Parts: sequence; structure tokens; C-alpha cells
Amino acid sequence: MPTNRSNPASGTHRESRSCRTSRRATPASRTRSAARRVFAAVALAGASTAALANDLVVPLTPAEDGLTPSPLPLILFDFEDKDDLGVYPFEFRLDGQLDIGEPPIANFTHGGAQGLIVHGGATSRVLFTVPVETVEFFWRDPNQDIKSTVTAYDIHGDIVFRADGRPEIWSLVHHSDPARTVSYLEFRMESTTGFTVVDDLGVAHREAGRTFCAGDGVGSVGCPCNNQSASGAFEGCMNSTGEGARVHALGTAIVERRDLSLYVDGLPAHQPVMLLEGAPTDDYLLFRDGALCLGSLTRRLDVAVADASGTASLGAEIFDGLGAPTAGETRDYQCWYRDPLLSVCGSGSNFSQAQRVDWL
Repeated sequence: MPTNRSNPASGTHRESRSCRTSRRATPASRTRSAARRVFAAVALAGASTAALANDLVVPLTPAEDGLTPSPLPLILFDFEDKDDLGVYPFEFRLDGQLDIGEPPIANFTHGGAQGLIVHGGATSRVLFTVPVETVEFFWRDPNQDIKSTVTAYDIHGDIVFRADGRPEIWSLVHHSDPARTVSYLEFRMESTTGFTVVDDLGVAHREAGRTFCAGDGVGSVGCPCNNQSASGAFEGCMNSTGEGARVHALGTAIVERRDLSLYVDGLPAHQPVMLLEGAPTDDYLLFRDGALCLGSLTRRLDVAVADASGTASLGAEIFDGLGAPTAGETRDYQCWYRDPLLSVCGSGSNFSQAQRVDWL
């Protein structure tokens, strides 16, 4: 989860991080048919409200230049849509008085038997691991006495939108704006004893860069001790967590906006990570437990420490000081992190894959 001043992620119930490693260990579960992806897009457009089980993102085929265009995965699922390993198709956390299960009132879900039940008496949040530019869900209050609201916030804690629940009928909440991404949803209820139900959640997100230098065995990049990550995962070489680290470029590549940040997951918990910036290159160097894929190293940027779930936010210094990017430049970004305890190759550090950003 990206660092967020207004986002109390500590103590949250992690819905899919523990399962994420299992998913990466079974790459076949990531390759669902294209037909299911098309059907998901139709469903989100309103032609159907049927929930799709196991509607995972289809890994993209690397482009001829070795770069993978950043996806805009369109993911629709209800809260029964875990696969055989217990993995939801999009990572999120729950914080507050809410849980996933069968509502107290029979047949009170929009799809399937289970929904996200938000209880009164506390502020409750759904926190997305990666901010989304599209979010939609069906929402229903059980009766006229239950009054509820939902507020969406961005990564800085600023309000993106607010909506009121409707009693006794299902209402569709929909937001889609690439310039105003949603980091988490916050539910509030006037009643301390009632509940409201959320179901059929749809999310979509895109990245500002193009990913390359993945140590997943798909492209030409190798790993020092055959420690490739799961095929098609677009991650760096495998680390002590059993997966590789992956850096995401969030925001836009427009210099004047100064809103691009980088988020990395798959790190060993509580270990430092440094963001590196370099010139584009087609070469790579096997170094430590991973592959360094930057050309001449332009700058060493900010350092962060991974949280308990192995995630960190970086990029606060991209636009600072000498060497800041200018419109028309292309620069590559990669994370170098410590892995001191059970380092796969024994060197004590590793690298994520890289992101190539074409600055505008």
C-alpha cells in the first residue's frame, strides 16, 4: 500500500497479500482466456452485472523492443471470487468494522451469496494496494433507517468523490478519471448497529511507464543463480520471499504536473530500498542477486523502508535539484534493495524489474 498520511494501514486485515506469493508460484493461474477479459469489459460497461470468478489479468506479450506496454487491467469480481488458492483478482486491505461473508438478511447480495458487509459504529476502509483510476461497485442499505456514505481518497488523502447509499435498492457507484486516482474508499454510517452491503467490485489502473528487465525468464534477462521469478510475472529476480520485486510507475509522465511516483512490492519486510535513475540501455549486468538494467547511472534518488507487507513508495526526489527530468527525455528507473537474511544467491541484495518513462 502506498504511503499515505491519511491512510491508517497498520493493523489492517490483509485480504490478499499472503495469497499473492501463492499466486506468483502458480503462473498458470494468471493466464485466463481473452474471452473472459472481453466479457469483463462488457460487464463493466453495463451490459451485464454477472460476477466473473477468477477474472485475473492476462499477462501481456513483450513487445518487439523488449518493453511491455503498461496494462489497464479491467477487473470485475464479487466477494466469492477467490481462486483455488484463496486469491482475489486484485489486492486490497480491509480496515475497520467490515468483513466478507453472508449478510444477516437472506438474499441480500447483488451476485453470489457473499458480499462486503460494512457494519456501523466505526469508520471502515477498503484500501487498494495500487491506486485505481476506475472503481465501481453495487451498494445497498437494508432499510430507511440506515444512512451511509462513501468517500474516495487519493494517495495524498484528498477527496476524489463522495456518494450516499440508497435504502432498499441496489445503486451503482462509478468513477473513472486517470487524473484523479483512488487509493482507498471510506465508509461511514449513522447507525451504530446496522450494516450496508457492497458487491460486484470493478477496478482498473494504468501505469505511466513501460516495464522491462523482468527476471521472470520470459525475456532475454537472466538471473545470477537461476533465481527467476514466476514466468510472466514481470518482476525482478526471485528474492527470499519466493517472488521478485516489481516497481510500478503511478501518475503521469508530464513534467509540469510533477505527480509521478513509484511504488514497489514484493520486497522483504522492513528492509531498505533505493530508487535509481539511469539512461536507457538495451544491456544488463548480473549483479548481486539480480540484474541491473540501467545505462549510465544518472542519480541515486530517495530511500525508503519496506513495510510489513513488503511494499514501499518512492519518487519524492525525482523532480528535485540538478538532473531533474525535462520534457522529451527518456529515463529508466529501478529499485535496489537489501535482502540480508535468506538471500537466494547469498549476496544480500537484489533488484526489481525496471520502468522506462518517456517524459512529456
